[in-house]
Amino acid sequence: MFHSEASLIYADQLRNHGHGEPLWQPEPSQYGEILIGDVGFIEDGCFYRLFNCTLAAEDPVHADFGVPHGYVPLEYNKRALLQTKENYLPPKPIYSKSISQFKGEAGATAKGVSISYKFECKKREGAILVPGSDVTLSHVQANPRTREYVRLHHSSWHRFAIDQGREISPEDIVLVIGWLKTSEWAVAAVANRGKSHSISFGTEGSIASAEFGIERSEEAVASVSQRSGPKRQNLDTPAGHRRNQCLFVRYCKAKYRRFLPMKIVAGAEPRDMGDSEDLEDVCSSGDQSTQANSKWSILTFSY
Repeated sequence: MFHSEASLIYADQLRNHGHGEPLWQPEPSQYGEILIGDVGFIEDGCFYRLFNCTLAAEDPVHADFGVPHGYVPLEYNKRALLQTKENYLPPKPIYSKSISQFKGEAGATAKGVSISYKFECKKREGAILVPGSDVTLSHVQANPRTREYVRLHHSSWHRFAIDQGREISPEDIVLVIGWLKTSEWAVAAVANRGKSHSISFGTEGSIASAEFGIERSEEAVASVSQRSGPKRQNLDTPAGHRRNQCLFVRYCKAKYRRFLPMKIVAGAEPRDMGDSEDLEDVCSSGDQSTQANSKWSILTFSY
């Protein structure tokens, strides 16, 4: 699958915050916003849904692709396990350890509220996220039923994706168990070759129209890739401020390991993504015979 340098830098630099997998493209795909129970994959910082395992086969969400053969929806105790927290995070910048913020200002203009920030990047790479409103968190707490469901059905999810003509590894197929969403956002990925440099951020009115800039010098050669959104026609309407822009996604995935048991893990955690022992012997070739004959084991969910 294709992943731009900007999307890789952005995810790598913000993953250690522990909120989930950072998405370079928070806006909904053409198939709709991210939902808990979505089974799909991430490409170039955008999540693409294959189907939703908590919905009925005839649900409108499945109108485009249908559901896997032998589909059985996942059922769990939503009242006890599904947790949603409004205003989980304030609308303040989130940035990598290589970035420091040394100035922030807010005021009023004819176009609305003006916001400006100054940052400094001291290492080769960095990333910045600026939410335009409070961030809502929704996630399913760890439970054995979800882990067992992934264990039983993950191979059918991969076959379902392959049957659609996709070239994708089993480990790329994930189950969404949580998300952090806002209404507007601006993101930046920084590549620095030289000494530290300053990064400016400013907007008048909507965060969706914000811009990042770099103060260049002879000692530093830096570039900033940036995106902001959503690109709506009218942000003043109630629908224009829906919190359907997914900044971070929490997921459960399977790891196929050649001649070793398969692991079910919670993704987008610092330990998960950086643990070389977990990644050792991962079978990323998509060898169906190896997968079919492998045993299974379960890892406890953690966040």
